[in-house]
Amino acid sequence: GACDDPDHGMYPNSVEGAQPATFHAAPEASWEQITLWKMAWATRFGLISNWERLVPTLQGWSDRLIKLGSTTGGMQMRISGVGKGGQSRTIVWNLVAHHNHGPEIPCVPALIIARKLAAGAISTRGAYPCLGLITLPDFDKEVSDLDIHWRMDEVNG
Repeated sequence: GACDDPDHGMYPNSVEGAQPATFHAAPEASWEQITLWKMAWATRFGLISNWERLVPTLQGWSDRLIKLGSTTGGMQMRISGVGKGGQSRTIVWNLVAHHNHGPEIPCVPALIIARKLAAGAISTRGAYPCLGLITLPDFDKEVSDLDIHWRMDEVNG
C-alpha cells in the first residue's frame, strides 16, 4: 500500500530511473513484535481506540522487560539497479551500533548539515531534500566516537 511518509516518494523523484523505495523496521525481540501485532489488532477490532491512558502501564512493562533485549542494534539498506555498463547491480549497506548508540543515528544527518552550514560549505537556504549533501565519509567522521560500524558490499542478485 501507499505510505503516508513524505520521504517515501522523495528518492524516486530525485534520482533518474529510481523505483519506489520501501522501508521496513522491526523491534529486536520477537515478544515485542508479537505485542505490537496484538495491540494493532486490538485497535482494528475496536477493543482499544486510544492507547494514551495505558501509557504508564506499558512504560512500566517496558522498563522491566528492557533487560530481555540488548544494547546492540542494526540496519541494512539494499539498493538494486542497472549499472553504467547495463549490468544488474545490488549494493548492500550493513550497519551495527553497539552500547545503545543506535538512537544517535537519526540525528547524524542534521549534525552534518549544521556543521556544513556553519562552515559555509552549503550556501543554499530553506527547506529542500538533503540528497547529495551528506557523504559516507561525513557520516563516518560524525560517528567516529561512537561504537557504530558499517560496511558496504556488492552482492549477486
